[in-house]
Amino acid sequence: MLTFSLQLNAEVLFDEGKSAWVICLPSDADPTLKYAAEELQTALFKASGAVLEIIHQAPVHAGHTIYIGTPDSLPEIQSKRDVLKLDNISAGEVAVYTLNDNLYLAGNSSRAALYAVYTFLQNIVGVHWIWAGDTGEFIPKLRKLELPDLALNRKGAFEYRGFHLVVNHWTPELETWMACNFINVVRSEPETRHAIPGRQKKGFHIMFSGHNVTLPATLFLEDPELFALNDGKRTCDAGQLCLSNPRVKELISSDIRTQLLENPEVEIMSLFPSDNLAFCQCGPCTRVSRSTKWFDFFKAVAASLKDEFPNVGFSSIAYQSYLEPPTTDLSGVKFVEYCQYDHSLVHPYGSPNEANRVSLDRISKWQKKKIPLGIYGYDFDLFYVGKRDHIYLPIYRRIQDQVKKCRDLGMISLIPEVPNWDGSARDIYQQNRLSVYLYAQLMWDPDQKLEDLMEGYNQLAFGIAAPHIRQVQEAMMACWEKSPIEI
Repeated sequence: MLTFSLQLNAEVLFDEGKSAWVICLPSDADPTLKYAAEELQTALFKASGAVLEIIHQAPVHAGHTIYIGTPDSLPEIQSKRDVLKLDNISAGEVAVYTLNDNLYLAGNSSRAALYAVYTFLQNIVGVHWIWAGDTGEFIPKLRKLELPDLALNRKGAFEYRGFHLVVNHWTPELETWMACNFINVVRSEPETRHAIPGRQKKGFHIMFSGHNVTLPATLFLEDPELFALNDGKRTCDAGQLCLSNPRVKELISSDIRTQLLENPEVEIMSLFPSDNLAFCQCGPCTRVSRSTKWFDFFKAVAASLKDEFPNVGFSSIAYQSYLEPPTTDLSGVKFVEYCQYDHSLVHPYGSPNEANRVSLDRISKWQKKKIPLGIYGYDFDLFYVGKRDHIYLPIYRRIQDQVKKCRDLGMISLIPEVPNWDGSARDIYQQNRLSVYLYAQLMWDPDQKLEDLMEGYNQLAFGIAAPHIRQVQEAMMACWEKSPIEI
């Protein structure tokens, strides 16, 4: 009878504010695994009132243990590697399993183990983080939770799922929310160096980026030949450089090298020139296409640094007048992100629409280069009305269409721009936080039903008003999709 009773109790995670379970981490758990255990412990306490102890050594008596880790960090996970289906090489593989009265929240990397925790909390406990900040956290109050038989494996649809937090490039609350919703990249700049430890523990790949191929204007007096020739004279006004000048490559390589030495955590260094069309018009710079000139320069800088920084991936963007694929051999680059501002924000991406046709034709040309491709997305920050008041954009169906199309095109990354949340009621994040939530969820799993995601969001956000809000959303989407003008 005692054995039978223990078997029954092993299926109960908590009951009336009490729990017999513990959370087990590796003895040398890294910051991400520690964060995963703390997130689980905190959420379960808020849901039940029970405090599950975090330990660093497997208990003597089997059962009632939640193992968080990887096959390489915990013997208890290594011994179950085949059963947990963690024998494939993907670092993103997530496993949520109940085995022998234990719960395994595991992955092939610490980041994946963190996502196993969030998968369990969202799918089994019913915890949801639907927008940034405390008011976006919804944790049910539960008296008792009986664990079902679990055998879940998950992996994100894109290797790199991110947001580019434009303007401030750093918002702690938004980044915490992003981690809870399986986002693993924050595109950022060196000025956010102070944020790196927090980003690492939350599972983010550290990526530096920006219009960073520039030189100080003070160098113009010393050597104007470093800067672009426009209308017959050298100028530093637009920040563009003479990419044919060998010293420019040396100076930029030196600057990027310094950034990498000062920020050894950087995994991806993305380079692109100033954000304008004032490219150098000197003879050597115009002998090849502008796209080829830029990517030749980018590849040369990356090649000059690769031996010293073998673990850093170098990437760039296809943008403005370098949207077309170059003749450059880009083998060995981490990825190139196609800047997708040239397609329709009204019509489905695959529809017979001129903007979409041009965009997809260009992407098809890029794919022939046989290099990893991503999408740099534009959805929200194209629409500004004054400094503070921004437009609510009912682009929900278009977001799912976009994410699915990018998945089907074989993109390895999807990193749209999302203007930072500044806390005001009318900022562009607050106006479009449902869209940002849908983006995050669909980048993880594009095959989720849009209607279910929206209904779940509305129930949490609006309660009994949810059906009426849904009618408004549908009416707004219908108006948007019938727009008589192209956007």
